Amino acid sequence: MKLTGGKKLVAMSENDTIPRVSNLINERAGWLYFCPWYGWWLTGEQNNPVDWLIEMYQSDYCITLDELPDLKAYPISDYDDPTPNPSPTTTMWPEFLYGDLNGDKKVNSTDLSYMKRYILKITPSLGLPERVADLNQDSRVNSTDYSILQRYLLRIIPNLPVEYQ
Repeated sequence: MKLTGGKKLVAMSENDTIPRVSNLINERAGWLYFCPWYGWWLTGEQNNPVDWLIEMYQSDYCITLDELPDLKAYPISDYDDPTPNPSPTTTMWPEFLYGDLNGDKKVNSTDLSYMKRYILKITPSLGLPERVADLNQDSRVNSTDYSILQRYLLRIIPNLPVEYQ
């Protein structure tokens, strides 16, 4: 604790011998925890004599699991946990309909004609955001989008791929 100015807790993990209570007192070593190896390392007389174990586990320096409070029933004070009361939100649909290139709120053969003219650069712009015609969402309006719209209108595919995104 002296090395950290008393501001950090120190843990002693994976140790072969447990600390002696007298050493903890003399060195003012308030360990956050210690974790001795199990089996022979913990119970072997040459590493941890039985009287050391008894001394440590019965001292005020050691809190065992059975001395910890019940985590699930432990009262928490100075903490306000209001019951959340979420308000319902409405889903915001886009202000356009994918595939509706002329803005008439319908997807039909007229839109297919608009797309063809746009792809062939006969029409310089769609008059709507390009994402309306980008049916596969690859950030380009091209023959793939035309094919998707055509298959949709011919009912080869039931939905446009972007319709529900």
